[in-house]
This record gives sequence, structure tokens and C-alpha cells, in this order.
Amino acid sequence: MLAQLENMLNMKMKNNKHSELFMSALRKRADVFRLVGDLAGSKKDLQTIINFCTLNEHPEKDLIPKTMIRLSFLLSEGHAQYDKAEVLVRRALKMLHPQKHATLYSFGLNTLGGVSRHKGDYDEALEHYQRALEISKTTKDKVNLGTILNNIGIAYWVKGELDSALKFIHRYFMISKRKKNKEGIGTAANNLGMVYYHKGEHETALRYFKQALLMAETMQDKQSIGFSSGNIGVLCRKRGEIEAALQYYNTYLAISEQIGDLRGIGIVANNIGEIYKHQGDFAAAMGYLKRDLAISGKIGDLRGIGITYCNLGEIYTFMGKYGEARKTLNKAKRIQTKLGDKIKLSEVLTQISELHTAECKYRTARENAEKAFSLAKKAGAKEKIIHARRAIAKSMAKQDPEKAYSMLEKSIMLSRKQSMRIEEGKSLYEISKLLSREGKTSQAKKNLAKAQKLLSSVGADGWLKAQIKRTLQ
Repeated sequence: MLAQLENMLNMKMKNNKHSELFMSALRKRADVFRLVGDLAGSKKDLQTIINFCTLNEHPEKDLIPKTMIRLSFLLSEGHAQYDKAEVLVRRALKMLHPQKHATLYSFGLNTLGGVSRHKGDYDEALEHYQRALEISKTTKDKVNLGTILNNIGIAYWVKGELDSALKFIHRYFMISKRKKNKEGIGTAANNLGMVYYHKGEHETALRYFKQALLMAETMQDKQSIGFSSGNIGVLCRKRGEIEAALQYYNTYLAISEQIGDLRGIGIVANNIGEIYKHQGDFAAAMGYLKRDLAISGKIGDLRGIGITYCNLGEIYTFMGKYGEARKTLNKAKRIQTKLGDKIKLSEVLTQISELHTAECKYRTARENAEKAFSLAKKAGAKEKIIHARRAIAKSMAKQDPEKAYSMLEKSIMLSRKQSMRIEEGKSLYEISKLLSREGKTSQAKKNLAKAQKLLSSVGADGWLKAQIKRTLQ
């Protein structure tokens, strides 16, 4: 049927009934292509609709801007072609009136907000989202309203305002449940999981991630299956469940490569690089991180570039390449400062502190670590609080060992509470160094043994061996 309709298009058919059937078929097929991960096929069908309606009069007057906005969303979310997406959605908005086409206009502003967010301009994104929200409130379209609320929540999340993020995303989750919108439930569940993950509430996060994966599998939405699997993998890695993490990462990677999801491939590469870092295989870690950096640069993902620079800087510090570490960490700092991502900036400042401690610049090391701690505490990001506390302790270990010991004990207690065995093991190792420096050899050995046992149980014994080797040099 569809092939016959396409032939009619080639003959420049003008029959409105056939035209409507053809457009309807293309729209439905574009949706199917997107769900099964054929983003190129979806893009082609949407472009065909735009081209056809441009050449032929169609009874649905707003079909062109509507399809432009859908195509813009696909270019942004699926292909990371942010500049093209922005041009397209702005063209579409010029064809619409905010009151006469309220639902579609708010959808366009929401899409434009997403483009700004992916480009790293979170304040501009929030402006677009707030305008979209105000217009959406004048309509009865609860699904569109929920989507906007979700995106506002995401913008607050990446800015490090986690409680505000939860408020907006949870409203979207409840709207989606009431409407029995599986795609909305899955999206909201993934986002709630990530916010709870950053707050250190891992069991709650895992529950939401699994719910998101179930929704994606029910819909056979490949991209969402991959993304949800990746999120569960991140949580497994943080808990030290390395084999489980790799299984989820490999699922995400296979799907991303199959459907051409470059952002997904980059995210997985970064996460696998993190695993190799904790195993002490810094060369392999660098390979994966540089792959992610290349992909993030290609698709214009500024946030991804900043995250990878921070991870590379940490490894350069481990390897004693302080000049390279300083250069990459300063790049990461500039990016995260520009983006306003408090959680990621906290991690960058922690790594700058670690670098300065390694260079025996203890005063600036402590200053950066305390700034990192302040940002992490304000955001409620428990993992970053642990990192910053440990960095503060390391910066003052020689000048004030008693206070350093207290800071490390606090980081251990929080690590245990959050089931972060890798973080607990790292802090135990730092305590063993502190005790050894004070001549308390027996206690030092006990804490080192605890660190070895803990890190070995989560596949991070390679990291410990590399640290000990570095200390002895």
C-alpha cells in the first residue's frame, strides 16, 4: 500500500484523500522506525512529509511546522545535530501563532529548550521551557505539559539543584501514570533514577531504572532499552559490581552501534574507561576516554567533553603527568563553569585538589577541595561529598593528621551507608598511609588489608597496586 502511495507522489498526485493517507502512513512509519532504532529511516520519512507538503497543498495547514519540530527533535536527540535542529525548530515557530497553535507552539519551544540544554546553555533552556510551560497550561494536553515539566527537571538536575529536579520530574511521572503513557513513565523513571543516584539513594534509583527498562522492553524501544541498561550499569559500577556493570554496558554499546546513536556510544566508552581506571589499566582507560572525547567533539556535546576532560585529568595525575593533568583539568573547569553544572564542577575541583596535593601544593589543594565540598553539599550529591572529603584529608594529612583522619572516617561512614565499596576502599587506603606516616605500623597494615580485601572484591585491586607502586617511587 505504501509503495503504491509513493508512486502516486512521484506522479504529483493531488487527490486530498490519497494525500492524507500517504502522510498518515509516513508519520506512522517514522514513529515505528524511531522505536526500533532506525533513526535514519525516521528522518527520511519526516523529510519526505515536509518536501511533499511544500510542493502540494495539504488540508492539514500546520503539518509542515509540526513535522519540522518532530524532525528537529530527532536531529537533536538522535543525531546530536544541534545547530541544524535549532534552525529547523525556529523556522517552524515562525509559521505558528502562540495562541492559535498553543499546543504545537509549546512543543516547539520545548524542543528548542532541549537543543539549548544539549548545547550546554541551561539558563537559556530553562527560559524556553518556562515559556512552553505557560503556553501549555492554556491547553488540555497533559502529555505535552508533563514532557515540559520533565525537561525543566532535567535542566535543574544538570545545574545541581537536585530537590527542584525531583519536584518537576515526579510531576511528569504522575501525569504519565495517570495517562498510562508507557514512554512517559519510562522516561520519568530513568530521570528520577539518575537524580536519586546523585543524591546517593541507590536502592530508590535502581527501582526506577528497572521500571524504565521494563517500559522500554514492553514498547520494544531499542534506544531506551540501551539507555536504561547503561544507567543500571553505572549504578552497578559504583557499588563495585563490575561484571554486572559490564554486561549492562555491553548491551547499551551493542544497541547504540546498531542504531547509530553516537551519544550512546560515547557514554558507554566513558563508563568502560572508568572500569579500566579502577582496575589500574590506565592505558586501556585512556583509549576509551579518548574515543568518547572524539565522539563528544564530533556531535558538539560540551557537557560530555567536560566530563571526559575531568576523567582524563584524573588519570594523568595518577600517571605523574602533571602538566597534561593541569591542562585537561583547566579545560574541564572552564567548560563546567560555563555550563553551570555544580555537581560536575565539584568533581573537577576535587581532581584539581588531587593534582595539587601530588605536586605538594597543599594550600591550593585544600582550597579547591573545600570549594568542591561546598558545591557537593549544596547539591546533595553524596558521592561527590565523599570525593571532596577525601581530597581535603589528603591536602592536610601532613599539616593536621588528626583532622585528616576524622575527615577520612566520615567519608568511610558515608561510603558504607551508600554501599560504595570502591570509595570505602580508597578512603581506607588513605587512612593506612596516614597511620604509616605516624609510625603506627600495625594499625596501618590492618587498614591496608581491609582496603585490599574490599577493593579486590569489586575488581579494583589494580587501582590499589598502581597507587602503592606510585607511593613507593
